[in-house]
Order: sequence, then C-alpha cells, then structure tokens
Amino acid sequence: MMKEGKIRYSYTRMLYVSGEDIQIMDKAIELARTEGLSLNKLIIKALEEYIKRHGQGNPSFPLDKWVENIEFKAFPTLGDKPNPRLLNTLDNDMLEEYAQNAWLHLEAAKTEIATRRAKGTWDRPYWW
Repeated sequence: MMKEGKIRYSYTRMLYVSGEDIQIMDKAIELARTEGLSLNKLIIKALEEYIKRHGQGNPSFPLDKWVENIEFKAFPTLGDKPNPRLLNTLDNDMLEEYAQNAWLHLEAAKTEIATRRAKGTWDRPYWW
C-alpha cells in the first residue's frame, strides 16, 4: 500500500548479455540467490555503489577545465614517476601541496612495510 501523496514509478529495460558476460550474469544470479535478493535488487545495489564512487567524475579535475582555462595545470599523481618539467610549471602553493602529499604517501608506505616485515610477509630490502 502506497503512502498518500507519494507516486510510485516503475522502469523496465532489457539487458543484452552475450559472450563472456554470460558467466558474469550467471555469477550475479547465484550471488543474488545466496543473499536472498532478486537479480533486479542486486543490479540496483551495484548501480548505486558505482554511482556513489564515480557519479562526480574524476575528483582531480573535470575535463572541461582543459577547454575553459588554457592556464589550467593538471596536478601530478603520485603513481607516476616525477616529471621535472611538469613540476616546474606548478606555482609555489601547488608544489608545496604536492611535496606534502608525497611525504604523507611515503610515510604511510613505510608504516605498511614495517607492519608487513613484523608479520614476516615483506621479503624485500628497504629501498630508502
């Protein structure tokens, strides 16, 4: 029974699954049964999680910044090796933020390595 003033909508779409995606769908059906969910509910939950993670796009910078502002500089990622030419383009505030974040990442990695060494799961020499 619906609450007064609330309109309920339903939405129907067809999903085409073929090739190796059939195995994914079979696993999803099995998982839904195991968790006591309908396949529809499992798909909706998966979509909610995906939208929550990716709904805002790339958090570093929207792509339209490249078009709107020719002065826009992409902030270097810590997953890339340092590029002195790119670092040279950063203003002092951005360079300081980059250095602070790099230091925080290094300290976090050193802590994790120390934890793994204590557990005996780190089999590599220290590199710093």
